[in-house]
Amino acid sequence: MELTDDDSFDPTPKLKSSPVPISFISFNRDDKNCIRCDDIYTEISAGYPDRQRYCKKCLLGYLTNITDKNIYLDVYIFTRNLECNEHEISRTKEPQNIQECCRNCLEILCFKQIPNHYYRIFFVNKNDNLINNVIISEKNCKLCGKAFHKTYDGFVLCSDCYLISSEYTESTLSKKPIPIIYLPWWHNLFNCQACFSKLKFTSDCQKYCENCLIFYTGCRYCLTTNVIFGVTNQSKCKKCKRVSSIIFDIEKFRSGNSDLDDFLVNLRLEIHNRLEITRFTDKIKNIDKYFSPNALFNLIYSLFRDNRAEILMEWIPYSQFTNVKEIAKGGFGIIYQATWLDGSINNEKVHYSLEMRERRNNETVILKKFNNSQGISKHFLDELKSNQHCYVLNRHIIRTYGFTKDPKFGDYILVMQYASEGDLHNILREKFTKITCDKNKLAILRQISEGLETIHKLEFIHRDFHSGNILSNLSNGKRHQWQIGDLGLGHTNSIFRFTSPGRDLEQFNQAEIKRKELINLKELGPEFNGKTHPSAIYTSRPLRSFISRCSSYFSKGNDYNSIELELDIDIKRYLKFKIYSPSLHNLNSNDSNTISSNILGTKRNIEELEIDSYGNSSIY
Repeated sequence: MELTDDDSFDPTPKLKSSPVPISFISFNRDDKNCIRCDDIYTEISAGYPDRQRYCKKCLLGYLTNITDKNIYLDVYIFTRNLECNEHEISRTKEPQNIQECCRNCLEILCFKQIPNHYYRIFFVNKNDNLINNVIISEKNCKLCGKAFHKTYDGFVLCSDCYLISSEYTESTLSKKPIPIIYLPWWHNLFNCQACFSKLKFTSDCQKYCENCLIFYTGCRYCLTTNVIFGVTNQSKCKKCKRVSSIIFDIEKFRSGNSDLDDFLVNLRLEIHNRLEITRFTDKIKNIDKYFSPNALFNLIYSLFRDNRAEILMEWIPYSQFTNVKEIAKGGFGIIYQATWLDGSINNEKVHYSLEMRERRNNETVILKKFNNSQGISKHFLDELKSNQHCYVLNRHIIRTYGFTKDPKFGDYILVMQYASEGDLHNILREKFTKITCDKNKLAILRQISEGLETIHKLEFIHRDFHSGNILSNLSNGKRHQWQIGDLGLGHTNSIFRFTSPGRDLEQFNQAEIKRKELINLKELGPEFNGKTHPSAIYTSRPLRSFISRCSSYFSKGNDYNSIELELDIDIKRYLKFKIYSPSLHNLNSNDSNTISSNILGTKRNIEELEIDSYGNSSIY
């Protein structure tokens, strides 16, 4: 079997293009009602859990309009063993096409032009008509008579009667060549085989993946499908040469800023670059007598078999948001809470090919608007990139769904996951004394450390890590409850090192002097805690203060922060060497003793955590 891009190529040479549209089957195998008359589809009994369906009423109407003897459908027909006085042909005569069959007792056994994903003997009833009359007994191709000599017990197509071709065309988005694969069958899947998100149906013969930008256009005159890996304006059937315009709202990828548009397109190109199209075409060249159509086509997505393609960021029109209300304001901009009408694509893991990720309608989200961001800043792009790369690797990073634009002021806005439980800082304010279970404390530490590990594996630095940026969201499940947010200050090590060599130099030098003083006083430094583990950054010692801080004498609101735990330094020796704070140098001994007594009196005993944070053990 050869791959060809010849324009005269016929993908189904033994079949004719139908003179009228074949409208009695759906382009979505999950449909239960006819797309034309709304009658309930007749379901072919075999093939669980992937059944073929057709509308008998529309099929009979189709046959009424066909008056010739040409073969338009590759179909197996089952005639019930009933007395029928209106047979138009003798029961002893084998019908050559569906038009010759009796309309009264006609029953479809199998459409060969609609491959079934699970047509394997071990999935269906051994007594089923399809198994007995097609799967097992099919020794020869029904169209050309070629012997199969099958060693495969599933649904197959003849390699001489079903031919695949391909070519390249220019993308209207990236202006780069994109591949098109011309399938000789009706590809009626409802989910993307790369990311498993639900396909968006734009007509009765067009659909596409909003996440991966993979388009499917079907021809209802030939029951063929074009698969386009990217955005283009039109699609042409290889058999009948009919041209159809691609239905796609290209404005969903036009934010008004070329840098942002390129960012979105390049994310999709990363998925396309992981598709095994070359492997697919090489396999086609070596096919002999028959092939399993779905098994063959799924070679393209083999790299996504265990790890589905990630759900990517998107441009979201501001009209999609309702109930917008301000909840916080800072130097960078304003935080809003809003309802996203369509909602994000669910990014939960899927394990079976019949599963799909759907949108969460009316989802509560966070809108993070940057001040004076009419012109896209490097800060905004950095936050987009750091969020996308970090979230793909681990779920302990707050998810950024995409971005939108304030229509009134023109500011760009990040659309982010809403953490329903709030941040760790406020949770500890309200519930610190209630967190007594060691397992709960360890779970918090573990998930925070996993989030940090994710950032560092990608060679990013958070640079603004504090309890206010540790968020709790139970909608992700307890295993992924704690997430790290606000990655806008994250930079790769190399970028930070070479683009800002003199930034904050004075503050750095002051901190370095103080660090050396503490080391000389043997109050700071890993050498005073014994040999450290290479992964000590992920141990509980540097993180434990987030969940074990006591009241500070500076706080009038019974805050949980304690300077002694913040710096991990013995407060008595700290005061002894007069380096605690410039304001303490003038305190008399009575004042110092009073402060020290108050602090130590409110400190919780860290030993109750029962965490070995001084040895070489690390918590992951």
